[in-house]
Amino acid sequence: MQQVWAALDNAGYTAAELNRVAGTVGVLIGAMWDDYQHYGTGQWQQGLTMPPTSVRSSLANRLSYFFDFNGPSLSIDTSCSSALTALHHAVTALRNGECGAAIVAGVNLLSHPYHQTLLQSLDLLSHSNRCLPFSQHADGWVAGEGVGVLVLKPLLKAEEQGDTIHASVLNTGISHGGHSLRYGAPNAEKQAQAIAKTFAAAGIEAASISYIEAAAPGASLADAAEIAALKQVFKQDEDVKPVYFGSVKANIGHLESASAMSQIAKVLAQFHSGHIFPSLSQQPLNPLLQLEHSRLRLADALMPWSSDQPRRALVNAFGATGSSAHAVLEEYRTTPATLANRAEAAHLIVLSAATEPQLMQLVTRFQQFLTKAMTTGLPNLADIAYTFQVGRVAMTQRLAVIASSHSELQQKLSAWLIRRDSNAELFIGQALDTVNELKNPARLTLSELAEAWVKGAKFDWQGLTEAGRKRVALPGYPFDNTTAYWPEAASAKPEPVAIPVSETHVVTLNQVQDYLKTVFSEVSEIPLSQLRLNAGFDQYGLTSLLIKQLTTRLERDLGELSKTLFFEYHCLQDLAQYFYQQHGLGLAQLLNLATPQQAVLETQPDGQSQAQDALYLADDIAIIGVSGCYPGAQDLEAFWQQLKQGADCITEVPKQRWDNNDSRYADLCRFGGFLSDIESFDALFFKISPREAESMDPQQRLFLQTAWHTVEDAGYNKASLQRVFAGKVGVFVGVMYGEYQLFSGEQSLGSVYGSIANRVSYTLDLHGPSLAVDTLCSSSLTALHQAVQSLRRGECLAALVGGVNLSLHPNKYRLLAQLTMSLAMVVAVVLARVAMVLCRVRG
Repeated sequence: MQQVWAALDNAGYTAAELNRVAGTVGVLIGAMWDDYQHYGTGQWQQGLTMPPTSVRSSLANRLSYFFDFNGPSLSIDTSCSSALTALHHAVTALRNGECGAAIVAGVNLLSHPYHQTLLQSLDLLSHSNRCLPFSQHADGWVAGEGVGVLVLKPLLKAEEQGDTIHASVLNTGISHGGHSLRYGAPNAEKQAQAIAKTFAAAGIEAASISYIEAAAPGASLADAAEIAALKQVFKQDEDVKPVYFGSVKANIGHLESASAMSQIAKVLAQFHSGHIFPSLSQQPLNPLLQLEHSRLRLADALMPWSSDQPRRALVNAFGATGSSAHAVLEEYRTTPATLANRAEAAHLIVLSAATEPQLMQLVTRFQQFLTKAMTTGLPNLADIAYTFQVGRVAMTQRLAVIASSHSELQQKLSAWLIRRDSNAELFIGQALDTVNELKNPARLTLSELAEAWVKGAKFDWQGLTEAGRKRVALPGYPFDNTTAYWPEAASAKPEPVAIPVSETHVVTLNQVQDYLKTVFSEVSEIPLSQLRLNAGFDQYGLTSLLIKQLTTRLERDLGELSKTLFFEYHCLQDLAQYFYQQHGLGLAQLLNLATPQQAVLETQPDGQSQAQDALYLADDIAIIGVSGCYPGAQDLEAFWQQLKQGADCITEVPKQRWDNNDSRYADLCRFGGFLSDIESFDALFFKISPREAESMDPQQRLFLQTAWHTVEDAGYNKASLQRVFAGKVGVFVGVMYGEYQLFSGEQSLGSVYGSIANRVSYTLDLHGPSLAVDTLCSSSLTALHQAVQSLRRGECLAALVGGVNLSLHPNKYRLLAQLTMSLAMVVAVVLARVAMVLCRVRG
């Protein structure tokens, strides 16, 4: 994940920006080992709840999830040709229009002794512990670790959109050697056919290739078979120049599933430098190569790579199980025209990081880049500014500097690294989550833009840059790699962190926040320094399992808690406010501040002025939204018309509920007031799976839909409820029957009253009281009473109040019969209804 981020940085894109220009982004990963989960066996036997796992599909799928890429997402295993096969499928997907850009990667780690043990048992590893491709002394490979990532786009699009282009992929091909002497044995004839087919499909002449990055891992027979295949393709011709070949595996070992990434990286470096790099430790050569009468020459020394035309290279990868992949890369020479620097033009360069130390690292990296590039060629200053503006994720700690030249930029950054303060044209700040999008930024000066940006202002950089700007390769983000994530480290308990306490018998909000941060860090293993109070829990990868563990840990200190706390509150800051208000006395005792009798709460105003809120608490309550459905009326307008016309909406029990003609129900009342279509529910609209929806009480489903309509009737939506009431909206529902569970068979069906209210609070992100009231036929009015009292106590600033009643099962009628209620009484009671109002304090 870190290397994909770094590759996007190198390309000058954020994930959001790549999605914007490409439309659909694919992720294709080459991988062949699952070493890490071998640690899981022992830990599982020890009873750990979350043993290490290695699910290969997650390599690609988690990247797609994290970066919000929605193109093809797959992990590919073709043994040692995995990464190059991933490249082939990515190129194919781009050409087929399946995606507009693609992330291609290969990864290989030796994370468990099993890995090397297995290779050794198959006699694939070198006995001399040396990787010697093409050498007479080659006796196997040395396994290596590595990860490499490429960002691909169609060439024309890359040119149009001002991308830095390192090379172009002319064509790729994949194949298998078919049947051979033994499973996995190399087949030189089939390899030659596959390479020739790759050339032919793109109209490439073998004579145009001047370098080959071979797959050769240091296994004498496999190396010789590859060279034999190449000799068939690159036939001897006196009029054609020699073709040089080499293998990066002599330098770094065989990276197995990631080997193609290291091979491509070497070729790109050779394109950039204009030299062919030497392959190491090859003499004496393997006599099976028989190079004497061929065009092939081993690159055993650094040499210039001269060519009148764009340089071309062939990259080979062969898997130990017979698969092969090939790619033809071409140097990119023609570049789109760029705008020249105007000597007098000033530019705004923006840098940001999650923490202040990381911001300093980033500035230091950038300084070093500028110093080095002074001798190799600096990118256009305007392009540097453009790349940082549109190609980097804006984080919390921010720095913005205005400069008219590279030297001025260096001087200002150097001064900041020494003094760490702002000046006239260098701005530092911390972004606030509450800052809104800046309107009409084009009217602002560079200084005004810089000052607003470092405080967190959001605006579209694309509208502030002149056409023709280019993304350039700049230093990437400095990740914080101080924390180790390994089975041994994961099993160790973190050291307890001391919580500062007051000398008086007062628990403060800050102390509650420190306590929660400590607990959250202990359970999640996220360092305290990386926890931000206002960061959403989703930023820390909170899962259902972690939520359960956090709740259990908090209950150990504070007693039984709501199991939905981490759904009701979305950041540590909000959760701390809840604990401060609801568990202050317990926390005071826990933090050794006082006995319960001595503890008091420090009064601290939040968000809105408490004095202003108090003006409304004793005032009348206004009904500002209303919705409902009743027997024979799907909405209030129809209901009012029926009342106006004196309509009788009492009907026989619908046959969908139960059959009145069934002898089992002969003694039951046959009439009531019923709703239609109670089984209908737009589950996906509420992000509920159909399977879950089926298990939900229809009363819960119906109440949820009616709550949504009530909010709409009041002129609000989910976002505006947050903006106007800060989410402090209560939900109160009157309900008295839970019949749906009577239909339970193999599938458990729910009829939990509290869920009727809680589901609305969860869906609309409401943080006020959320409860169901059962006082029989007065339940709804009791719910209204509770809501009014809650509003006047200041527990919430608005409230959703309703009642719901469905006759789902004949059990209700049987119960009423046993209570000897007369038919007249039953008819007088509306047995199927749902109604709701949205109330707020007047003012």
